[in-house]
This record gives sequence, structure tokens and C-alpha cells, in this order.
Amino acid sequence: GDLMQPLPAEWPLFDLISAPDWIQHAQDPEKGLRHLIEKLKMDGRLHLRTYAAGHFRFFLVQIARTLLTWEDRDTVLDLIPLFFPCGFLEFSCPDTIYFENILDDFFVPYLWTFRRDAVIRFCEAMGLRVIADFPPSSLSECPPVQLGFRKHADPPLPLPQLDYRYDAFDVS
Repeated sequence: GDLMQPLPAEWPLFDLISAPDWIQHAQDPEKGLRHLIEKLKMDGRLHLRTYAAGHFRFFLVQIARTLLTWEDRDTVLDLIPLFFPCGFLEFSCPDTIYFENILDDFFVPYLWTFRRDAVIRFCEAMGLRVIADFPPSSLSECPPVQLGFRKHADPPLPLPQLDYRYDAFDVS
């Protein structure tokens, strides 16, 4: 389904929703996450992983997104092997630094970052409780926000807002 629209009413409620690495590319992360939570059963669990705000990687991504257009994609594809002949294995974070991931961040229409506390605040306001908080690894140069929740109540009205943003580094 399209998470920018309410999911179909005939769809069942789910015991578990695993949502790694998509919310940062959603047109409206708040709306998409809200629609997922609506389809979570009471006592159901949600696993969420997304980009954390404030890392140097996103400073570089912001520069690239400012300079590159979709038409530059083929040129980037041709240049990466010249600058990285051995690939990205030499970096200490091979799970988040790989060819497709870098291109994805440069060329997707939306790229948001999130503060851990803002995600927790939003999900708690939507009736979820944190049941797992995966701490950032000291080995990772760009640790994600990775959390597990359990639904214990229906969301109140008015619905809460999720604080997300494109990291605003000064690139002048």
C-alpha cells in the first residue's frame, strides 16, 4: 500500500510491523508512520530503524544533493570505481556505506533525518511504549536510530507531530 494514504480498511491488524530504513525517504514521514501504527494490533510490536540526525555523512550528502541532478547519476556511476577501486570495504561502517546506499541518498526525492528522542516522543504519544532501544554502536560512523515499540493504547486526539528535518548544515 501507499503509506501516504490510509491503508485499506479490509487489511487486518498486525502483530508485528518491521519498518527498517524507509521512513527517511517518505514524502511525509509523520503520515506514513501514523498509518502504520493504525494497522498495529493492541500489544503489537513495531520495529523502526532510520537515519539519525547530526552526522557528518549527511553533511556530505547535503552537498551532493545540492550539486547533483538525476542526469548526473550515470556520471557518478562511472566515477565511483575510479575513486574507490576496492569498493567500500575499507570503511569501518560497511553496513551503511555501500554503493547503492550512497547513490540512494544522493538521488531520492526525499531524505530526512531524525533525533532518537523525537521518534520516541512521537511514538509514545501515538500509544506505543519503547521495549527495545538499540544503542548506537561505537564502531559505526553513522549509527541509525533503531527502536522497538509495543502498542498499549490508541492514539489520542489531536494526533501528535513528528519532529523530522533535513539536516541544516551551512554549506556556504
